[in-house]
Amino acid sequence: MFRSSWIAILLGGASLIACSTAPSPEAATTVDEEALTDLPASIDETALDRATSPCDDFYQFACGGYLASVTPADNERKARVFGAEQVANNEALDQIIANATTSPTTDEDRKIADYHAACMAYHGADPKPGQLTEALRGELAALRAAGNAPSTGGQLGRAWRSTYSLYGAAFQPFVNVDVAPQRERTPVVMELDISPAPSFFLETDATAIDATLAGAYPSLSDADRAARGALILRVDTAITAAIGDSENRAPTRHPLGRDGLKLAAPHIDWDAALAALGASKAKGVVLFNLDVLTKIDAAFAAISPTDLADYLEYKVIARYAYFDAPVGAARAPASCRKATSRALSGIVEHRFVDTVLGKKNTRVAMAMAKKVLATFQTRLETTEFLDAATRTEAIVKARGMQITPLLEPTDRYRDVTIDAAAFVANDVALARRLAASDYARVDGAPPPASLDLANSYASVNAFYDPSSNRFTILPGIAHGAFFGGSAAPAAHNFGALGWVIGHEMTHGFDDNGRLFDARGVERNWWTPGAEAAFKTRAACFVDQYNAFVVDGVTDPATGAPAHVDGAQTLGENIADNGGIRTAFAAATPYFPKAKKVAGFTPQQQFFVAAGQIWCEKDGPAAALRQLQQDVHSPAKARVNDTLSNFEEFSKAFQCAGGSKMTSQNACVIW
Repeated sequence: MFRSSWIAILLGGASLIACSTAPSPEAATTVDEEALTDLPASIDETALDRATSPCDDFYQFACGGYLASVTPADNERKARVFGAEQVANNEALDQIIANATTSPTTDEDRKIADYHAACMAYHGADPKPGQLTEALRGELAALRAAGNAPSTGGQLGRAWRSTYSLYGAAFQPFVNVDVAPQRERTPVVMELDISPAPSFFLETDATAIDATLAGAYPSLSDADRAARGALILRVDTAITAAIGDSENRAPTRHPLGRDGLKLAAPHIDWDAALAALGASKAKGVVLFNLDVLTKIDAAFAAISPTDLADYLEYKVIARYAYFDAPVGAARAPASCRKATSRALSGIVEHRFVDTVLGKKNTRVAMAMAKKVLATFQTRLETTEFLDAATRTEAIVKARGMQITPLLEPTDRYRDVTIDAAAFVANDVALARRLAASDYARVDGAPPPASLDLANSYASVNAFYDPSSNRFTILPGIAHGAFFGGSAAPAAHNFGALGWVIGHEMTHGFDDNGRLFDARGVERNWWTPGAEAAFKTRAACFVDQYNAFVVDGVTDPATGAPAHVDGAQTLGENIADNGGIRTAFAAATPYFPKAKKVAGFTPQQQFFVAAGQIWCEKDGPAAALRQLQQDVHSPAKARVNDTLSNFEEFSKAFQCAGGSKMTSQNACVIW
């Protein structure tokens, strides 16, 4: 239901109902100063181009050596620091899996070894037709038994439960059934959403439907398969028509409760549906897109229980066929690494955190995140363009901002048996365990904040969620070029990972995030005067980045050199600029006692570290695709335009007025 601002993928937002009570400040700003160390470390001097003046082109100065040493493969984005860090993370995961597989001595080891073995066997050889239906026999039998009832409720509930995914609840047929607290520290409720599942699951391609049926039901006659295919096509076509363009409009939130659901969709036995989900006592229910569910309910009224069972059985099988189809022996190792770390994330990725970060560096990273957040809160007190009323709201929001803890409780699957010869059955068992655990939380207290299992700990990424006012720094980005831990100077850590942290928290105050309050409620808390001032400053960024020309890339529409789209990239550019200023301010107290490294002052080290995390080289096609589709500016613009707006950069490198890296019309919001 929630879309997040990611540092490496697309932005989004969410719409929730207003709430007037502000959260109290949490311990997120209680900084562990002792954890923030300042020890000697080296800069990647091989990446530098010292022949270029940092005041002329800082990106070339910081990354020129790197750019000269790499070549993108197949005209794609292959050469980048982010990619190198991901390779290192993948190698760490491979080693964790290998260690458990070589000598499994604990129950956790055996789960890893057996799941990975089953995955390799499944992907490394062509499975016999019907393997999916065999693995799902128990689920499908229960669904088929529900088909004998006069109500659609039990069937729908069973199908929703059966398609609950290890990827998260968002992959269910036509209606997502999820559970979540309405706000921090409030009871968990059922959430039913019509989008984005429709385009993902609804099929109108008869050939594709027939192919799935042939693989799942090899014993069906041609006539029976054609009849089953016609049924699926008929129902999906009807539901597609009912859904219409709901995916292209913001979902409307309706806190109906259980009784309201019965009125909205009377042909569905909601008592039976919720019982099949394992949430028979659920009372708190929130529905998104009420009108669409009403139309779907009408479509179901015209389907017999037996036909509905046939249809839903196919949708369950299609879900697993889509995600778990064999990829072949060549791709099996990478696929099974990802599958194992995802499916057993409470085990594998907890070990990843211990291996890559360790307890000491985890403490350092969290201390730095709290330091940057505390600095941002302080800086808001002197932000000139905010009036008193808006400043008060902004400070409340910043003080209510949450930091996701870096550590996750271990093994959540102790009661799940993993079969070394049954890959799909393992996925089904693990997904059922997650479903039972999540649905059992309805009307109860929310779980403690933790890393989202839908996101790999090993991903080189970070993101902010406006609907919860929370930012997450995944462990996969908290090492290497981004974070040297206790062995690196504060200047390096704050310039690299600190900028990432500052970037994510600034998303709470960009052109999208500023429209959500401290509790994640979509509410315009800006006075007209402050909002006008924000928009004027934002327009400065749009104009500045619009003028950035991307070297070697031609606009196919005009034949002229391609430019950045300043409006498309606005939110990320605001986050980059606010993030670097906040990170620098947070690092400043540590500069006086710091030493020079590779001839650089602490302030210069900060900016070199900041520049070098964005070293990357794209082929022309990849560069053009980013300009057309990505909400992030190209790396060179992210470095040069951002730093040219920042007076502390010019001071650090003693850039004369009028130099290319000193903006004559600096754009500043935060």
